[in-house]
Amino acid sequence: MEKDIIFVTGNKNKLIEVSEILGYQIKNKNVDLPEIQAINVIDVVREKVKVAYEILKVPVLVEDTGIYFNTLNKYPGALIKWLLDSTGDVGIYNSLAAYKDKSATAQTIVGTYDGKEYKFYSGEMDGTIVEPRGELGFGWDKIFEISKLKKTVAELTKEEKNKISMRKIAFENFKNGIFLKLD
Repeated sequence: MEKDIIFVTGNKNKLIEVSEILGYQIKNKNVDLPEIQAINVIDVVREKVKVAYEILKVPVLVEDTGIYFNTLNKYPGALIKWLLDSTGDVGIYNSLAAYKDKSATAQTIVGTYDGKEYKFYSGEMDGTIVEPRGELGFGWDKIFEISKLKKTVAELTKEEKNKISMRKIAFENFKNGIFLKLD
């Protein structure tokens, strides 16, 4: 099923990145999916993959990424897109300036649904929110410093990022059939 699945996204950056990670051009449809307002990335992906299947009637895959700030009780999670749109990366950094703990976990969830079974694949990367650094990447890449590298995602080349990112881990788990066991 892996190569027959349709990746539902309108984000060209994600499509390119995922195709590079998988090593083949994944099939794609740009379908405008409603996105529920939730912190938990799995909740968002579960709803998106369900709606995508209802529209396309073929096996589908969706992906979403969130970032959990430990000092803010895992906020913003999947709401990071809206926070970034309203405050920018400098605004996010400034909103954490008063807190000593700037640690965060970035999580990508890949969800698939074939009309019978939902499967979810996770990838995580630990880091710290820092002043914006670097010129590469997109989204919050300039403010997320990867713990094990002490570099922001925006300081990595695309090739370096695609070797270690939470998206890479989630899609490797997808390729290898290592899915989350949910209640």
